[in-house]
Amino acid sequence: MGWEGIFGICITLMILLPAQLLTCPFDDLQCVNGHIDDIFFASKQAWNSPIIILFCLCFLLASALFNGFAVNVTKHASATNRVVMDQTRVVLIWAFFLAYPGVGHETFAVGKLAGFLMIVLGVAMFNKIIKVDCCSKPVDELEASTTETASLESKPAKNLEKESTSGFSAQLASTSAAAAADQEYL
Repeated sequence: MGWEGIFGICITLMILLPAQLLTCPFDDLQCVNGHIDDIFFASKQAWNSPIIILFCLCFLLASALFNGFAVNVTKHASATNRVVMDQTRVVLIWAFFLAYPGVGHETFAVGKLAGFLMIVLGVAMFNKIIKVDCCSKPVDELEASTTETASLESKPAKNLEKESTSGFSAQLASTSAAAAADQEYL
């Protein structure tokens, strides 16, 4: 989590600082004082509006709680459960703004749903929740890489049972067992 924050700050500074200096190529409605962004003007607006300060504090609190809970989910369950939790959050926020009438209301689009489902499918395949034969390594290669990692860390490798049952629940159970074994090595 610490590296995520450090990279976030670095990338933000790399984008924010040039935006202060570059002149805006768009019309005046999209520019702030003739620049792409003006952090000083934004800070002045925030300090003059208590509701914006309240929203900023609520955002900071929500982010801190979300990340704290996410670390605990990863610690006590698995990284796979955390990924599922992240995707559920996106679905809930999207559903809220689909149902919410007023400013910020989303309109349903099949393209957005298809894109979201493609992202969820990719995340599920990456975390081995859904296994596709053409996109995954054979079990022997996975066990060999697990054994190599364990020998490098000088910890005994645990033998994972090979399950011959098929179906989504068996794949999910074996994925959870593998994630738990990986968690012990960390």
